[in-house]
Parts: sequence; structure tokens; C-alpha cells
Amino acid sequence: MKEWYTNYDLLLIMIIAGVVIVALQCVAGWLLGNLYRDSSVIGTTENPWLRGMVKRYEAGYQLRVPINDASSFVDKNIAEYRFHRLSIEQWADIGVYGAWLECILMGISTLIGVYYKTSMYTFGIYGIYMVMILALIMGCEFFLQTHAHQRGIRIYILDYIENTLRPRLENHYLHPEEEEAYQREYFLEDQTAVAEEGEKPSESTKEMEEELSRGEKEALLSEVLEEYF
Repeated sequence: MKEWYTNYDLLLIMIIAGVVIVALQCVAGWLLGNLYRDSSVIGTTENPWLRGMVKRYEAGYQLRVPINDASSFVDKNIAEYRFHRLSIEQWADIGVYGAWLECILMGISTLIGVYYKTSMYTFGIYGIYMVMILALIMGCEFFLQTHAHQRGIRIYILDYIENTLRPRLENHYLHPEEEEAYQREYFLEDQTAVAEEGEKPSESTKEMEEELSRGEKEALLSEVLEEYF
């Protein structure tokens, strides 16, 4: 183990682990970023997971057994989502897991260095690289905003279900009479407005008629002047 420490083999393992963690953080940022953007336009999105969630919610109203607790429904679907066998929460916490792994490796290397009484220079090299790796991991965490996107996904989905989808489904499936009465009244108002607009001459038509009458008067006046003068 002393040779692993003095030859910087443990340091190489720490660096490789850091590179893998940063790569996984980038994947998590891409995944959660796409889900965040799709959730913000959930009504028109083509994302199959989001569309499937909406269809399952609509199915409850179609079967006359609506889902009353939308919050639990959304949390359950988010918890069941998997991308390469990892959930959304696990992908969002990749940076946290990676930081813990680096700290564990640094702790092991420190114990080895203390046990074999190695030089402070070697310990300093490990410490410098440890700080650089952790700074890179935390920088990715700040730049990619995975946890903020995770919270935003839930907020957008829950807002759409409770404030847009639920009222429409309740009117359509649970109160069809009220919806039909509203549609009849709405279309009747539109038809009445169109009929009134058709009966009343528009301002442009009035202006055209006034311009024609003025033109006719001017033409008649010019004819009179030419005839008598």
C-alpha cells in the first residue's frame, strides 16, 4: 500500500474517479435540462414520459374515478422514472455521491501516509489535487443546476395538472351539462355579434359613401360651371 501512495497510484484513481463523476454530472445536466424544458411546455410536448403521465391522469376521469391527490400522483410518477436504471433524484445527486467518494479516497490515502510516515510533500500533492477535483465537481453542480431543474420539473407538471388539465377534465367528464350550456351561450353570443356587425355599416363603408357623395357634388358643380361660364 505504501508504494501505491508514494507512486501516486491512489492519486491517479482519484483523478479518474473525478473525471467519471464530472462526465456523469454532464449527463445528469443534459437529462434534467431536457425534462425541465419539456415540462415547461407540457401541454404541447412530445416527450413520451410526460405524455404518458397526462394520459394516465385523463384515464381516471374517463373511467369516472378521478385522481384527487395530484401532488402524490406527480411525485409517484417522478419517483418511478428511470434513465439507465437511475431515478431523477439519483441523477441529480451524482455530484454529491462523487464528492463523498473523493473524500473517502482522500481519507484512505491520508491514513496510509500517516501510517507509513511519508513526506509532507506527497501529502500536499494529494491535498492540492483533492481540492481541484472537489472544486470541479462543485463548479459543475453550480453551472448545471440539476437540483433546481429537479424542483422545476415537479412544479411545472403539478401546475399544469391542477390549474389547466383538471378543470378541463372536470367540465368535460363530470359536468358535461354545464359545458354544453356554456358552449351554446358562447356560440350564440358570437353569432349575434356577427349578425349585428353585418347589419351595421362599418366606418370605412360610411367614409367611402361620403367620399362618393362629395365627388358627385364636385362633378356636378364643375358641369354647371362649364355650362354657364
